[in-house]
Amino acid sequence: MRDVIGREHLALRLAQQRSSVELAIHLYSELAIVVSPMATPRVVPDDPDDDHVIAAAVSGQAELIVSGDRHLLRMGRHEGVAIVTVREAVERITHA
Repeated sequence: MRDVIGREHLALRLAQQRSSVELAIHLYSELAIVVSPMATPRVVPDDPDDDHVIAAAVSGQAELIVSGDRHLLRMGRHEGVAIVTVREAVERITHA
């Protein structure tokens, strides 16, 4: 997570909100449930690095994966876990 939100364009957004990568990670860790998948099957056709995201979501019995990653979004769903954009996630939460 640190690698992703530490990317220049995301770190800049955090700074504009008077936040930081470290603060965002700290706040996220208070909400997150850490899981350790027993296996990481090969399921994302175009990006094997994304297989870890799927494995964690399935292991943690997640309802949603919220992502901007095109390889994950192209899948749409895996083993009952929906893969949606931030906008779609907000719409689901707002209309729930």
